[in-house]
Amino acid sequence: ITYMEQARVDYFRDFPGINFQAPQESVKHSMILAKVVCDYKSPAFMDEVIDVKIRTSKLGRSSFEMEYELSEERTGRVIATGMTVGVMY
Repeated sequence: ITYMEQARVDYFRDFPGINFQAPQESVKHSMILAKVVCDYKSPAFMDEVIDVKIRTSKLGRSSFEMEYELSEERTGRVIATGMTVGVMY
């Protein structure tokens, strides 16, 4: 789940107007996670490099769904899949 979170943070760095590092009192809009699901497929081992694919799969009026796939870089072995639901407020 930590890898999914880091991928999500990096994903949002490219969005203008979204700054999760700004002081809370200066933020007009923010996001919370309403749901996190992670299905583990195989173990990750020490010193493996893990690739995380991320995409926005569904947009609602104030919520959005993101999907993740974590895989071992060299072999492509799928380590986990997941999804999150974020809510903007």
